Amino acid sequence: MQTVMTKNFDYGEKEISYLKNVDTVLGAAMTQMGKVERIIIPDLFAALVHAIVGQLISAKAVQTIWARMQEKLGVIIPQNIAVQTALDIQSCGITMKKATCILNIAQTIEQGLLDLQELYELSDAQVIQKLSSLQGIGPWTAEMMLINCMERPDVVSWGDMAIRRGMMKLYHLDTLTSSNLRSTAEFIRLMVRWPLFICGVFHFVKNQGVETMEKTIREQILSYVDADFQKFTAALLPTINNVLGVRLPVLRKLAQNIAKGDWRLYLETAESEHFEEVMLQGMVIGSVKTDIEEVLSYTAKFVPKIDNWSVCDSFCAGLKITKHHKERVWEFIQPYLFSKKEYEIRFGVVMLLNFYIEEQYMNRVFTLLDQTHREDYYVQMAVAWAISICYIKLPEVTMAYLSHNTLDDFTFNKALQKITESYRVDQATKTTIRGMKRKRK
Repeated sequence: MQTVMTKNFDYGEKEISYLKNVDTVLGAAMTQMGKVERIIIPDLFAALVHAIVGQLISAKAVQTIWARMQEKLGVIIPQNIAVQTALDIQSCGITMKKATCILNIAQTIEQGLLDLQELYELSDAQVIQKLSSLQGIGPWTAEMMLINCMERPDVVSWGDMAIRRGMMKLYHLDTLTSSNLRSTAEFIRLMVRWPLFICGVFHFVKNQGVETMEKTIREQILSYVDADFQKFTAALLPTINNVLGVRLPVLRKLAQNIAKGDWRLYLETAESEHFEEVMLQGMVIGSVKTDIEEVLSYTAKFVPKIDNWSVCDSFCAGLKITKHHKERVWEFIQPYLFSKKEYEIRFGVVMLLNFYIEEQYMNRVFTLLDQTHREDYYVQMAVAWAISICYIKLPEVTMAYLSHNTLDDFTFNKALQKITESYRVDQATKTTIRGMKRKRK
């Protein structure tokens, strides 16, 4: 639900002619593109919240989050936002730092300590100084306010990556420094006038000259397809038929690169047509540097995509943030262990075997494993695998469990088999374990 009023930046033929006349390269791009309608938010508070949301993320991600905020929080006005909690605001898809910043500004306005309307009486430099004094607001955010709310025409945000990349693309620059900028008087005049067109044209150039993130990533995945490896992998995954044949180390390296950039946009827009595309999403979630709640939020969205043991087990192993938040993740995985869906249960079980085979958790782990009475093959195999890991790490307590449990015969015998397959179990013990095998009824 759209609650924030918007309008187009006010400009006309005078400004268009000016820019075309002072720079032929830019003029040619503008002719090809046509008039750009730059949408702005006239309301100062809503525009400031929008600018904070947009810090260090892509325009597409901002659009998704902004729509979600209006749907969840209602009208973006100080008196409404001030009564929310930081968690409420964060749940729209932003970081806790941004959520706290937005909440603090709303409450400061409601307390009468900040009057945004005073900004209209200040110069550009004074507006930047005033806004930058607020927690979480820097020069870029202040410049976005000047352009995208207050319609100040002579502001260029030199720190804006879209503008910088657009400049580099338009003028064929490998890097952007003061030494390689054109130094003519006309170019300098251009750079400090009518930034609407600079933003618009550079946005156009970026989108016309550079492929979208998703397409680029898919192309990278396809470039690593190995036909022989595809046959090998497909044979191991009989429940799916969408394997391309890309080795996991290649996907891990790609995931690490994505995690260093705009990973939120990637996860919001990534497609799941191929096995490797789903695997890559799981690897990215495991690689990102953010707080546990955001990781769990993306995990909850990802788990329903799991449709094979390989994605499940790789994803679980990659959630190493669990080591620092054991109790929180323990709480998170409980519903999955009692799910009716095969791979949701397997997700819970594999999380147990990766992170909770420790003395202080064993009684709870065995209780949960004993309760997963399902005939789903990949659940049974996961439980058997978990019990074998329990035995390897804590043989005495696991032997006691093996003597008194309610496991079905298939799962119980598979657990014994996996224990005997371990090189860490001596021959005499293997003989004893084999002797415990049940005769299936």
